[in-house]
Amino acid sequence: MSYYQNNRYFKDVINKYFEDKKWNIMTDSNDSYYVDLDYPNKTCNKCTIINQFNDIDMLGNKKKQFLNIKKYKKILPDYIPDTHIFDKENSETIKHIFNDTSMWIIKPDNSSFRNGISVVKSYQHVVDTIKKYSWSTWIIQKYINNPLLINNKKFHFRLYVIVIKNQHNVNVYFYNKGFMYFSKKPYTNDNLDKDVHLSGENDKNSVKIFPEDFITNFGKNIYETVVYPQFKDIVENTILSVYKKIECPNNEVDNHRCFKMLGYDILIDDSYKLYVAEINARRITFKYPPAGFKEDFYTNILELVTSNDILTNQNEIDNKGLLFTYVTKKNYNYNMRYLYILLVVIALIFIIKSTI
Repeated sequence: MSYYQNNRYFKDVINKYFEDKKWNIMTDSNDSYYVDLDYPNKTCNKCTIINQFNDIDMLGNKKKQFLNIKKYKKILPDYIPDTHIFDKENSETIKHIFNDTSMWIIKPDNSSFRNGISVVKSYQHVVDTIKKYSWSTWIIQKYINNPLLINNKKFHFRLYVIVIKNQHNVNVYFYNKGFMYFSKKPYTNDNLDKDVHLSGENDKNSVKIFPEDFITNFGKNIYETVVYPQFKDIVENTILSVYKKIECPNNEVDNHRCFKMLGYDILIDDSYKLYVAEINARRITFKYPPAGFKEDFYTNILELVTSNDILTNQNEIDNKGLLFTYVTKKNYNYNMRYLYILLVVIALIFIIKSTI
């Protein structure tokens, strides 16, 4: 068996994993069985497994992500804050929402690494902020002003989700360990300082592990009975809202499989209610992982995605020692290749009948 990789974050883990299995490393992706590439690369002429989708904007683009889940659920789910979409040229369409002293957070629809994100309290603040940037489309969401705090600092979860697709179905999992990213400064709603309100990979001390560190502060029962079920609900619904749009770069290959790692940033308030901040589908950073995390994490992924059969039974996943929660499976009603063949057959029958 052979593999090719060009993955900046997990290069050493991938090489070790396949070297242990005696797989051959290839110098290009064309003839490799397994291909692992950084976004946006997705070259894979003959590979059976690749870690990219043709398009990830349905999740990575904040506007499309919001519209997809809204269409899927009909009524906006409560884990999505009050949200409005606007263009820089007609920002006055959101002027009416500033009718009190509430805080809002604005984001470019297609940015990453917190670029362009600001907390605002007035329409004029919105105008002054967006004119500094070149993005034309923006998202504005109601700010969660009662965040759950640890050591008086705001934090959010980084939950890692794995989506595997083949010609028959989409399967969804999340990794049972993740990060809690903290703000630089203690929380207050008296000012709009980003270091107060935006949590992230600011430094080594701002990164903690869940569920361990969360359980230490709030108890195992809260995590298992309140937080964990919300993780599953959020992941299931966001992926099912777009599953028909997921396409593999290698879909012409027999028994092909593609997968994608997604980083969900999830907020939590002081009543343990979760909210989706964004879904990272492009470059997902690992600045300050604790010792052993990266190797354990990506080895688990490789075991999952290269398994002979796609694992859909939680007991089987657990018995293999994999740290994943199986979330959901969505079958396709038909295989597009077979549908194409059927249409050709019908057309031929029609032609034959018309000539008799």
